[in-house]
Amino acid sequence: MNEFKKIDNKIHEITVVGKYAHEAMFFARIVIGCLFLYHSLSKFGANTPWFMTLVGLVELVSAVFILVGTRIRTAGFVLGVIMIGAIFTKMFIWKMSFAGKGGWELDLVALALLFVLVTVSSTKYKFAGKHK
Repeated sequence: MNEFKKIDNKIHEITVVGKYAHEAMFFARIVIGCLFLYHSLSKFGANTPWFMTLVGLVELVSAVFILVGTRIRTAGFVLGVIMIGAIFTKMFIWKMSFAGKGGWELDLVALALLFVLVTVSSTKYKFAGKHK
């Protein structure tokens, strides 16, 4: 029981003090950037409607901005709007369930992570420009 208390105290120390806040935000940026980079590539092809190609292009550019560490808030906001549209489409037009194949649970998690990136944006770790 004492070991659990020590672990809990250590977690509390890390999260309250914010000792690893920049690293956590960097990790969040890498995860969400890779997610959108991967999913954007599936929207390009010969039989893809022009609108989905446009969405794929916006996702691709936004993902690169997030991964590089520039225009994070703008890119996150744009991707958030896309995710709201995706969730709305899956819920009300396609009548998909929350979880399972084609569900919108991953979309909701991505939206939540984008909200964090937009509101807490940390650019300590980035590839170009001045650090804030």
